[in-house]
Amino acid sequence: MVLGGRTVLLPAASGSGKSTLACGLVRRGAGYLRDEMIGVAAESRVMPYPKAIALDAAAAALFPDLATIAAAGELHALMPAASQFGPVELIVSPCYEPGRAEPVVRQVDERAALRLLLENSMDFTGTGGAGFEIIGNLCKTVAVWQIVYGSLDDGCAAVEGLARSL
Repeated sequence: MVLGGRTVLLPAASGSGKSTLACGLVRRGAGYLRDEMIGVAAESRVMPYPKAIALDAAAAALFPDLATIAAAGELHALMPAASQFGPVELIVSPCYEPGRAEPVVRQVDERAALRLLLENSMDFTGTGGAGFEIIGNLCKTVAVWQIVYGSLDDGCAAVEGLARSL
């Protein structure tokens, strides 16, 4: 995502609400880079590859005006790609928790950030040590936060607030 000119990654486990949050952020003016995974090269440069965002029926119902295509039991929302982006400046791991009244926003220490990113990364067989080095450098140079939220508006506001604080 690109918020206020800052590149933001949203790593989290499947089913955590990150795709729904990404759609919500785009609707509020954020730039879109990629759903599900994104390449990060040396110097924290992202390698975007915009593709349609996969949403389940409940999430898609939040965005009835989006152009969607159906595939494999999911709806895929078509998103415009961000035209400008820079190195990763913020990492936010979102978790949607239905019924949560107040969002929780907490910074993650370097060790927990490393675990979070490794758990939500792809296979390193093609990159070997370079992939681990890139993730390690991200943990040392980029603030990593976790948010837990009960509404799409709360999740979007939390991510936007963190991006504004940089």
